[in-house]
Amino acid sequence: MHNVRKTPVLVLDCDGVLIRSEGANLAYYNHLFERFGLPRVGPGDQDALGLLHTLSTPQVLDRFVPERIRGQVRAYADGLAFDRFVPLLDAEPGWTEVLRRRAGFERAVVATNRGASARTVLDAVGLLGLVDDVVTVRDVARPKPHPDLLLAAVGRAGADPAGAVYVGDSDLDARAARAAGLRFIGFRRGVPPSADTPDQVDRLLARLAADPALGKLARGRKDNRFPTKEAPMSQKDMFHTPDNTLKRGCQVADADVDLCPCGSKQAFAKCHGAPCECGSGKPKFKCCHTDDF
Repeated sequence: MHNVRKTPVLVLDCDGVLIRSEGANLAYYNHLFERFGLPRVGPGDQDALGLLHTLSTPQVLDRFVPERIRGQVRAYADGLAFDRFVPLLDAEPGWTEVLRRRAGFERAVVATNRGASARTVLDAVGLLGLVDDVVTVRDVARPKPHPDLLLAAVGRAGADPAGAVYVGDSDLDARAARAAGLRFIGFRRGVPPSADTPDQVDRLLARLAADPALGKLARGRKDNRFPTKEAPMSQKDMFHTPDNTLKRGCQVADADVDLCPCGSKQAFAKCHGAPCECGSGKPKFKCCHTDDF
């Protein structure tokens, strides 16, 4: 019991892992959009909601705001305190106990595409004092899916990427972990290694430390593909359930990514359903938007 190995650094995403922020993020961005006469995002627009949930504010503005007024909207957003939207978010149950116990890891660092509001929201849900550091998009040159945030988080902790694990809930998180060389645990992603609760994350950390093969799997290299228990899906059924709910975290490529991360050096797929330009024969979603390369 006393010889259980610990992960040197546990790096955690904020939104979708430590906090439930979909309602707060939607209210924040709709406030921006309405202020400048832009269309609101509805609660049923799953594609747009996914982008608001995972992208940094500059990335969201690049997607949703016309270039002619983007500078004005960015300036307004920089001065808009997130405090008014804090009552709309909640802590993810279970992290308080895990972060206090630290059974499977030594240090905990948050790495998030959030900017100035990161510490505000963590403090509001009582988690700020339970982590050792918070690295935000304002601390690095590029947001996720680039590796900058994760490399900064591990570097500031004085650790090596090979000894760190990142917990995230989105495709951007998985791609950032792969690019930075960190092992990755999906939070409710449904693609192993994945966890549905903070306590399961803690138990997975112990398994990763004890099982070198699982450690390789978690890094998501091309020769260690993530297995999936899902039955094969047709292209028609690949992206939506019958009630039009998105499956498997389908997302549009980040605007900064021009090439497919599968290594083909071909253009990144920017739509769904057609074969990927990389020549793999896979649908663009499967080849370019998941870990199943």
